[in-house]
Amino acid sequence: LVPDRAAPPPVDHFAPWDWTDPFQAVNLCPWQQLALKGLGQAGDLGRQLDREMVDLIRLFGSATVTGSSGPARLPAGVGEIVALLAIDYRQVAERRTLALRLRESADADAALNALRQTLLRLRRLEARMGVTVLHAFDGHLARTDACIPTDLEAFLALGEVHTSEDLRRLLDLYRGDLLADVDASGDLRTWLDTQRTRLRDRFIALATDGARRVGGAIG
Repeated sequence: LVPDRAAPPPVDHFAPWDWTDPFQAVNLCPWQQLALKGLGQAGDLGRQLDREMVDLIRLFGSATVTGSSGPARLPAGVGEIVALLAIDYRQVAERRTLALRLRESADADAALNALRQTLLRLRRLEARMGVTVLHAFDGHLARTDACIPTDLEAFLALGEVHTSEDLRRLLDLYRGDLLADVDASGDLRTWLDTQRTRLRDRFIALATDGARRVGGAIG
């Protein structure tokens, strides 16, 4: 009989990454493993990424924010708002519009009330962590230069991967599907599924091309 392999431990999304650990390597997609192999400096890369994980909202994988007091999960609904603003609304939209995107089956009053509760939870988190995630003004929500940046915004701004630094940045940003732990319904689920596919395809194209440039031929 072949002895059973030990199951990998559950992934702690807040723990520092050790990309030389075979258990954690299992949790990287094949394109990330390929690109890391091409770089030939996985240990140094992992340590460098850990140092840079400050003041950032992560929407790829679990929705988290890292500030001066360390990492924390974003309140439910906030990740969806930040992603919608970045992709569909050029970073500013009416509260009512966003409320109904999050709760399309509710009437406007109920949706707006739910949004207010979400924003109250966010304000408490922002105060505790010393960061700004969203600005509210005149019935609108917006992301401005004063807001903590997101991995999604940085990923969308990436061009072609030409250097090991470009590839390192790409791997740091894309750590899984967009809002991977969000189980939405209705039109929001359709939108998320579409964006997840689009962003995953973009990552694979960039990582594959970058691995060829930086690490030589694939295979």
